[in-house]
Formats: sequence, C-alpha cells, structure tokens
Amino acid sequence: MKKYGSLKRCWAVFLLLAIALVLSGCAVEEVKEQQGLSAEANQVSGPQETTEQNGTADENGTDSEGQITAEETTTFEEQIANCKAKENIIERDSCIKSVSISEQRENGCLELNVLGKEECLSEIAIGKSDEDICTLIDPEKEKWNCLEEIAVSKKEYEICEEIGADENIMRKDECLIAVAVSAGDYDICKQVSVNVRENSFMRDQCYENFEIVDSNLDFCERYISQTKEADCIRNISSDSNSSSEQACFGLSDEELDECIYRTATENSIYLDCYLLKDDTNVQNCIDYIAENSPDINVCSVASRGLIQRECYKEVGIEDNNAEICEIIATSDERDDCFYNIAIDLNDSSLCKKIFETKFLKKDECFETIALEKKDVTVCEELYFEENYLNCYVEIAKLVEESNICSLMQLGHFRQYSIYTPESLCYKEYAIETNNTDVCIQINNTELKQECNDLNAVFH
Repeated sequence: MKKYGSLKRCWAVFLLLAIALVLSGCAVEEVKEQQGLSAEANQVSGPQETTEQNGTADENGTDSEGQITAEETTTFEEQIANCKAKENIIERDSCIKSVSISEQRENGCLELNVLGKEECLSEIAIGKSDEDICTLIDPEKEKWNCLEEIAVSKKEYEICEEIGADENIMRKDECLIAVAVSAGDYDICKQVSVNVRENSFMRDQCYENFEIVDSNLDFCERYISQTKEADCIRNISSDSNSSSEQACFGLSDEELDECIYRTATENSIYLDCYLLKDDTNVQNCIDYIAENSPDINVCSVASRGLIQRECYKEVGIEDNNAEICEIIATSDERDDCFYNIAIDLNDSSLCKKIFETKFLKKDECFETIALEKKDVTVCEELYFEENYLNCYVEIAKLVEESNICSLMQLGHFRQYSIYTPESLCYKEYAIETNNTDVCIQINNTELKQECNDLNAVFH
C-alpha cells in the first residue's frame, strides 16, 4: 500500500511538470510575436519620421520642398537601358523606338539597329517641327521628305533650300511648289527653277496651282511659256466684256475675226487680240499694236526679236525708265534706250551702262551731258583723247574761263599729241575765242608761238 501511494505521488508530480513546460512554451511564442510586431512597427515608423523631418510627400513623389523621392519616374536613359537589356533584337529596337518617339528624343533613334531609324527621326522631327533633325537622316529621299513636310507645316520655303544641291533641283522644286500651295502664295513660285519636266517648266507648274484673281495680267506675265501666258491672258479676255465683242456682236465667224482685228488695233487694246480664233492673227494683232502703240504689257507678249526689242526701247525712253532698258536682250536697242534716257535726264551714270566696246556712243553720251551741265568731271569719263580735249575747251568757252584747262586730270596724251593736254587746251581756247592773251599760260615755247599765230595747226 505504501509502495502504491508513492507511485501515485510520482505521477502527480510528473503531470504538474508537463503542464508547466507547456505553459512556458506558449509564453515564449507570445513574446516572439510581440517582438516581431514591434520590429515591423519600427520599420514603418522609421521612413515616416524621415518624411516628417524632410517634408510631407505629395502624390507625384515630390516632397513639399521640391525634392524627388524614391518614387520618381524612370529616366529616359534608364528606359533605353532597360530596352537594351532585352535579348530579342526586334523587341529591343521596338522598345527603343517607342520610348524615343514617346519622349521626343531623337538621340534614342540613333541606337536602333534593325528597325528604321529614319522613320523614327522623321516622326520626331515632324512632331517637333525641327528641320535640323531631318539632317540626321542618311537616305536622301527620306531626308527630303522630312524637310518638305516641315516646310509645308511651317509655310517656310527657305527650309526647301536645305535640299539644295544641283542634282536635287527637281526635288527642291517639288518642295517649293508644295509650300507655295500650302501658303496660298504664288510669289513663292518665283523661287522655283526654270528646269523642264514632262514638257513643262517647273515654275509654270507651280503657277498652274493658282487661279487668276481680278483679271490680274501681271500674274499671266509670270509664266515662262508664251503659250501658257497667252492662254492665261485669253482666259481673262474671255471673262471680260471687251469693246471688240460689243462692236462686232452678231457678225458671222469670218466677219467677226476681221472686225475684232480692226477694232483691237484701232483702239490699241491688245487683250482683244486674244478673241481671234487663229493664233497667227492673234500674234499679228499684238505685234501691230506693239509697233504702233507700244506699252509695257503688249511688249511682253510681242514676238521675240526686233519687234519686242523696239517696243521695250520706245516704252523705256517714253517713260524715262532705265529698268525697262535692262529687259532688252541685245545691245543695240538696249544701248539706244540707255543713251536717250541718259541725255534726257542728264544722268551720266546711265552712259556707263552702254556696252563697253561702244566707245564712240559712250563718248557722245558723256560729252553731251558734260556740256549741258558744264561739268568737267564728266569729261574725265571720255575714252578718245580728242574728245577729252574738246570737252574741256567747249566748257571753258561756255563759262568764258580759260583756267578751266588747269582742271584737266590727264597728264599726257598717249597718241593724240606730244604736248600736254593742258597746254593744248589753252591753245585751242585762245584760237577759238581769238584771244592771244591766253597763250602766255602755255609753258612749251614752240606751242606758245603757234598759239600766238592764230592760223597755226598743231600736230
């Protein structure tokens, strides 16, 4: 019984120890959980405290003092680096192209290997309206397309000049035409070349994109092709209520042409000539008016050659307009034009425009003006020595002053005489004014003696 009682007490003690161990383990787990929660709380509270110290972060990842936080968007360079990390080259290039276009950064396009960098550069250039980016494109065709699109968008024809080179002249013309049409400005067509494509001048092709406004004859004169110019004028004539049509209304076709020709030439209305059905009669009608009633407009459509040159010459002289003389193609009529205007305006500068080998005509022009203005400085422009001497002598006589001879700038004659121009001037003046007192101003003894003999002839 005692043995059994002891055993029973041992089991009781064992049971109490087991319960104590279980309770101890639970306490340890609870402590660990509390420590874990405390650590997490510290991790959360740490950054918050930092943020509170530096300022509260806004929704864009920027604190109240403008500093970029860790939530900043990836930079362009980082995005490109991420694209480059892709193993598939197509995916790599596609990523780079997408990022470059999205960010409008042309330098990213230069990283492309397989996909077209030209398309990438062009899209960014057009998006930014920056023609300088177009110059980074290697294939010229793509570069020109890029430049043209920006030129059209900005309506700036000067951008087309970037195409430039002589071998690219047609492509540059296409660019200029596109800009002219886009801007609605036919003045830009003047920048287009006179090269021919498809049997038509490129410049004329530009003008054909515009309608004639308010019967603008000046517009028609812009055409290089005489045929297109005539068609342009004919369209204006047909739209207007011409006097010839009114005068000849109701006649038969044959009588109508005769009537229109007569009315147009009698009234010097060259536009009515275009109402004639026969092209030969049209030109004959115009030329008749150009010869008999010259006008700057009719001159421009007169037959090329003598008729047109004479027409311009007469109009230039009539209007005293030297710019019209410049239009004349050959020297004879052009020189006559300059000569007459120079004399009429007493403008010696126009004498210089006479063809350089026309020495006699130039001398006549200079001397006439010099005597009219009594201006010896104009005498200095004379080519022939005899004319030079005569110019000074005549002005000296006009002002009745022999000392004019002392103003001569030429120190000696090359061929005309062995004596100085000044001494010869005094001698001639003395003889022509019958005044031997002037002879004393001559330094050369022999020439002075000849001067005193009024009948002497020098050699």
